[in-house]
Parts: sequence; C-alpha cells; structure tokens
Amino acid sequence: MVLIIKLIAIAIIIYGCILVLRPRVKKMVIGYIKESNRIYIANGVKLAIGIFMLIAASSCRVPWVVLVLGGLAALSGIALFLVKKNVVDDVIKWLDTRSAKQVRIMGIVIIVVGALIAIAA
Repeated sequence: MVLIIKLIAIAIIIYGCILVLRPRVKKMVIGYIKESNRIYIANGVKLAIGIFMLIAASSCRVPWVVLVLGGLAALSGIALFLVKKNVVDDVIKWLDTRSAKQVRIMGIVIIVVGALIAIAA
C-alpha cells in the first residue's frame, strides 16, 4: 500500500512540474475536461484515490498527513457530485482564466503537496 501511495505522490509531483515548466498544459487539461462529463470521471478518480489514501494511511510513516490529505481529496470528490453543474462550470472557468504566473504558483503548491505525501508515506 505504501508503494502505491508513493506512486500517487510521484504522479502529483510530475503534474506539478509540468505546470511549472509548461503552464499552457493547464488550459489543455481544462479543455479536455470541459468536454461532456469528463469532469465527473476525473472527480471519480480523485475520490477513489482519496478513499485509498484513507485506507492506506495506517501503514504509512506519518499516517495523519496521508489521512488528512486523503480526507480532503475524498471530501472534494464527494462535494463535486453534490453541487450544481453551473457551480462546477464557474470553477472550471475560473481555473481557465488564471495567468501563467498563477498556474506556476499552483504547480509549486502541487509539488509541495506531492513531496509531503511522499515523505509521509
């Protein structure tokens, strides 16, 4: 289980690095997610990862970190299924209008979160 948590952390770090180096990728990802109901598929994956992190937290070195971040992922996954479609569209639109500098800052935060998960696992 710890190995899978570390692989998830590596994937998060790689995504953050991509956002820092190529901020336009965020627009491509958002453009892909906007089509039909792909946001719900991506959200289902986030929910599954969050639930897995909650289950696997007990076998990690610093379980409370993995538990908190997994809980946040699971809660955000549940919340997206509960809010109205226009709220989801507004959030996607807001993310799509961020400048390259803001996307790079998001990427740095994502790298830090991924590193925190990797260290805690």
